[in-house]
Amino acid sequence: MKFDEVTSATIDALEKRTEDELSSLETLEAAAQRFCDILYTTFEESTVLVRVFASVPFAALPATNRAFVENLVGARAKEVLHPKTPVLSLLGTRGGMPRWNSRHLSEGHVGIPLASADFVDAIPMIASLVKQLGLAIERAQDVETAIVTQSLGRMAGVFYVDDAATAVDSKGRRIIGSREFVQEHGVRTVFGFGGAYGLTGTFVVAVLFTRDSVGRGQAERFMRLANQLKTSTMKPVTRRHIFAS
Repeated sequence: MKFDEVTSATIDALEKRTEDELSSLETLEAAAQRFCDILYTTFEESTVLVRVFASVPFAALPATNRAFVENLVGARAKEVLHPKTPVLSLLGTRGGMPRWNSRHLSEGHVGIPLASADFVDAIPMIASLVKQLGLAIERAQDVETAIVTQSLGRMAGVFYVDDAATAVDSKGRRIIGSREFVQEHGVRTVFGFGGAYGLTGTFVVAVLFTRDSVGRGQAERFMRLANQLKTSTMKPVTRRHIFAS
């Protein structure tokens, strides 16, 4: 199916499939991977890559993920990384290349620490995603509380990049930074949807890299899936069963 063919009935069916296939899974990682599989197989004709990320406290990351994040931050690791620092962590991935079908094979997106407003702003795609989903992070000390309290909260939000090859942020930076990835795989529109799990402080977002030009209105249809994704994964998130053993 192509994205311009999506109707309310399409979303109804995806909601039902999400509920049926995710609700019994024991970890958020397992559910995120299944959700990526559902979206990719449904829209394989139009989709290059689907990924699901969730915010996870630094202290709750597997050792390999913590090491990746520390290396990413570099010399400032001890200064900016604390046990509760939220890390936007890759939990599910599915795409047209074999290396895109396991989070363990990711080389650059294992985890992105939301360590401070400045650190977030230094990564154009993440800065745009956080802003569009409704998280207002102005100061470093806002990061932790913003994840819980801002308007992302009970509703769902949409991240939208009309043309991955040309779209720039307010500072003139390309939002989708990897030009090679965009050109090689013909990426056009990138969109995502996500929301927060109430008072747990965790938020989840699915991001789709498409080879079609998808209108904002079509992308916004997927907001309903954000709420279904949260509902279907509330049990493992509440129990803090994030990563598969």
